[in-house]
Amino acid sequence: MSHWLSVVSSFHSTDDYLTRTLPEERWIVKHLIPAGGLVTLYGKPKCGKSFFALGLAASVSDGHPWFLMPEFTVDVPGPVVFLQLDTPPSIWTEYIEGVVGGGDEFKQVYWADSMDVENGPFDILKENHVEWLRRALQQINPVMIICDSIREMHRANENESHMMATVIGNLRRAAEGTSIVLLAHARKGLAGAMVSFEDIIDSVRGSSYLAGRVDIMMRLQDGVGTKTKKAPKEFAFRGRTRGIGDGVVKLWQDTETGLLHLDEPKHTLLDYRLVRDARNLAMRDALKRLKDVGGISERTAYRHLERLGLSFTE
Repeated sequence: MSHWLSVVSSFHSTDDYLTRTLPEERWIVKHLIPAGGLVTLYGKPKCGKSFFALGLAASVSDGHPWFLMPEFTVDVPGPVVFLQLDTPPSIWTEYIEGVVGGGDEFKQVYWADSMDVENGPFDILKENHVEWLRRALQQINPVMIICDSIREMHRANENESHMMATVIGNLRRAAEGTSIVLLAHARKGLAGAMVSFEDIIDSVRGSSYLAGRVDIMMRLQDGVGTKTKKAPKEFAFRGRTRGIGDGVVKLWQDTETGLLHLDEPKHTLLDYRLVRDARNLAMRDALKRLKDVGGISERTAYRHLERLGLSFTE
């Protein structure tokens, strides 16, 4: 009888369960990247996933709202680690240089690629590579690691659930307590198709284990353009996001930096720089810059800054 009572005491009555004190739910990026969580971003090849991730790294390391959206505030800014295994280092270096040329300094972003891995190529199924990654992360203590891409992190069959469970388990061990963002590809046969919000979970490539294991699943795809208007990217997300609606967000790619932005105004890049420099910029200077570059009135400029939710020096 005493043994039975000790087992039952580990469970709660309904009233006790619903009234117990829970740990506070924390987010790195509100509604998008849970603290210590696992997130997947996927899409067809060359759809902009890496630039999406570069913008995310810049936001988290600098602390400015991601995509300039108040719903996606950065609650826990800090160092970001970017493990790039999908793009040749020479090309990846050019990407970073382009973004830095646009104004981002990536001061708290730390990079590694195939040239940096001890006894490469990297394979998270090898214990020495798990240990290599664990040691590196302990030295930096990042709030988030971005892995591009999950397919290049292992040599296993991505359609086998037990192998993918080991891949994720090893990655979790190496990055204990750190939020993980995994870049992945869309399922073959669907990569070029427009996918609705409802089937976002079913169209990621590989075993369904990944879709069931992650906290948030995100998809990026090319939108539909016209003869007179460039096609946007379409971004959809599903998982533990609440209070921001179930829909598709249209994003536009900056031709100079490659970064993705929420809108397509003439002053999109200026918005991005305003957010980065907000703490050192007076409101009157911000209004003047928007008026001059965007060709808009002071009233419209003020409403635009208000929409961004920025605070400025007096």
